[in-house]
Amino acid sequence: MKLLFFRPAVTALLPLLAAGCALFGTGYTEPNDFDLAAPSATDVAPTTEPVRFGVFRNLSGSDRRFLVRLEGDRMQTDEYNRWLLVPELLLERRFRAELPLPETFAADTPEIRLDCAIYRFEFDRVRQQAVLELTLTARTRGHDRHRQLRFEVPIDGDTPEAAVGAMSAAAARAATAARQLVETAARAR
Repeated sequence: MKLLFFRPAVTALLPLLAAGCALFGTGYTEPNDFDLAAPSATDVAPTTEPVRFGVFRNLSGSDRRFLVRLEGDRMQTDEYNRWLLVPELLLERRFRAELPLPETFAADTPEIRLDCAIYRFEFDRVRQQAVLELTLTARTRGHDRHRQLRFEVPIDGDTPEAAVGAMSAAAARAATAARQLVETAARAR
């Protein structure tokens, strides 16, 4: 008895299910994951002093999804283009590549601690720029040196790859500034 009712019900529902699948489509767009460009090992010299990476804080509102500033300072996240890691980890990894440890140093050489606070890590669609704003702090034996930096790099093109290239250039400039700050802190000791 139950089987007799079940077959006609399934047969009647089959066209409805097929129509529903057709309405929703079969296409799925896989999100794109991007990383910041890393320097080649031959382009980077070891630091003269050991650097300890401290706290990298992200206060920008950006997470793994691209953060885009639209007209009227309206912010939007891009669901299909995202970073491989959150901005603080991307920048810490980029800075580590820029500041490799010296091969040898005395055991009593004091470390320089590098901290970073990220305020903007976004793409400005109106001005067609990647914007990276941050504060770097180099700490050594009770002396703190701070640098507030803002990098605006033009985006050449209207593709996610062009935007990532611009943010990679901004991150490279920030890494160079971090190296300069560490070297200044080392000389001031």
